[in-house]
Amino acid sequence: SFTTGSWVIGAFALMGKNIDKEEILNLAVDIEGHPDNVCPAIFGGLISTIMTNDKKPLYNCVNVKDGIKFVALIPRFKLSTEKARAILPKEILFKDCVYNIGRAALLVSAFSNGNYNLLREATKDKLHQQYRSGLIKNFNNVYNKTLELNVFACFLSGAGPTLMAIISKDDFVFVNEISKFCFYFEKRKSHPRTDDFSPISYFFKRPRLFSHWFISLSLPS
Repeated sequence: SFTTGSWVIGAFALMGKNIDKEEILNLAVDIEGHPDNVCPAIFGGLISTIMTNDKKPLYNCVNVKDGIKFVALIPRFKLSTEKARAILPKEILFKDCVYNIGRAALLVSAFSNGNYNLLREATKDKLHQQYRSGLIKNFNNVYNKTLELNVFACFLSGAGPTLMAIISKDDFVFVNEISKFCFYFEKRKSHPRTDDFSPISYFFKRPRLFSHWFISLSLPS
C-alpha cells in the first residue's frame, strides 16, 4: 500500500541510503505480496502491474491525457480487506473473465488517448463489485446518483469501501451536487426519530477532490 512504500522510503532516508525506487519496489512487494498498490505509490501516475511466474513485479506507466479529475467518496466506516476478500466467490465464470479482460484493455486505451466517453463502459465489472457493494450501506444510492450526475465513470475503489468517480476537469458542479445528496439528512441528526430512514450522510464523508492521484490497474485484491 501507500503506507508500505512510505515506510521503506523513510527507512532509506534514516539510513542515509540513496532512494533507489526499483529496490524500494522489490522490498515493498516482499512485504505486500503484490505490486498493485505500492507500484503507483512509488512511481506515481497510472500504472499497469503484474507478478511474473517467478514472483517478480513488472510494471508499465501509462501516459494519461489531460482532461479529467478523480473524486473519492469515502464512507465514514471501515471495511477490512479480509472481509472484502472473503465475500468473493471461489470460482468465477469464464465469460465473466472475458468480460473484465476486454474492459481492462479498453480502459487503458481510453486513458492513453483521452477518449473518456468510453470509461463508463470500460469500468463495468463482473468479478467483485456486485459482491462487495453489499457490504457498503447505501452503496447503490450513492453509486446511482453519481452516474446521474453525468460523470465519466464511477466504481468501487479496490476492495472498498471508497467509491471513485471520474469527472471532466471542467466539471465544477459534481462535487457540490453529490455533497448535497450525501448530506441531505445531516441537518436532521438531532431529530428524535432516526429509525425510519438510513441517512446516507451518516456513512459518507464530504467528497474529497484529488488534485494529485495515483491508481493501479489490476485484478481485485
